[in-house]
Amino acid sequence: MDEKDLIQQAKNGDHIAFTKLYNMYVNDISTVIKFLVKDDFTTEVITNDTFLKAYLKLNTYVNNISFRAWLKMIAVNNCIDFFRHAKLDSNNIDIDNEESKVQLSDSICTESEMLHNETRELVNNALNKIPEHKRKALELYYFNNFSYKEIAKLLRMPIGTVKSDINRAKKKLREIIKNPQK
Repeated sequence: MDEKDLIQQAKNGDHIAFTKLYNMYVNDISTVIKFLVKDDFTTEVITNDTFLKAYLKLNTYVNNISFRAWLKMIAVNNCIDFFRHAKLDSNNIDIDNEESKVQLSDSICTESEMLHNETRELVNNALNKIPEHKRKALELYYFNNFSYKEIAKLLRMPIGTVKSDINRAKKKLREIIKNPQK
């Protein structure tokens, strides 16, 4: 089956077709991201986010550019967003300049970033103790900035259930963080 057929089937809601597209391009996209962020964990997070965004925005894809190029644009935009969130001045960064890449890599590994990583590990451990369906909704809302409506569509559940799951997951997360031994 060719790429165009897979894309059309994925647009029509065929999850298997999208999985095949994912398998076709995940290594290419991950390589692009790794080249920019130079960190395995961040690469994995941004790669997953890239394919999630591609899945949610698949109906906006048009055939005037290659699917691979479209995915790469999403990936690069996600990397730029990452650098912005890391409080780097992306206006002064030329991602094609080798010196800037080294500067970016060095800037990411600061003391505050290590503290952030420790906090992230604590939160991730707590998240792993929350039931999967509630955790997914919480992660999509807080870590991926999806709306309740987008989450409801993605997880195929009513918006009210999404809101309730997120609220319950937040309460459980607070409890676990306050008492990690439980």
